[in-house]
Amino acid sequence: MSGIACGSKHGTACFGPKNERLDSRHELAIAEYLTKREISYVPHPKIDDTDWVGDFYLPELRLWVEVDGYSENDRPNSRSFSKKLSYYEQSDKSLVVVADVDELRTVIQEYRCRDNGSAPDSAD
Repeated sequence: MSGIACGSKHGTACFGPKNERLDSRHELAIAEYLTKREISYVPHPKIDDTDWVGDFYLPELRLWVEVDGYSENDRPNSRSFSKKLSYYEQSDKSLVVVADVDELRTVIQEYRCRDNGSAPDSAD
C-alpha cells in the first residue's frame, strides 16, 4: 500500500486473516474476531442480483453484517447505503448493522441464545 494505514482514509483497503480484501480497520477487526472465535464468514458477498455487496455473511447464523464505523452524517456514500439497507429489509434478509466488534459479539450471543433457547453467555 502507499503508506496509508488500513481504514485511515475512505477506500484504503487491507487484507484480513484469510488474506481477503477488506475495506476498513473496522472490517479487519471483525474478520479477526470471527476467525479467532472460529465463526464461518463470507467477506463481501454479492447481494442477490444487485450491484451491492455486503460486508460479511455468517452462514451458520444466516446473518448479514454491515459495518458502519462512520459518525452520524459522515458516511460518504450515505444515499447508496440507505438504499442497500432498504433492500435487505424488503428481501427479508436477517441483517445487523454494527459499528464495532463489541456490537457484533452481542448480536452473535443473542442469535445463538435464540437458537438454543438459553440466556446469553458473557464468555463469548
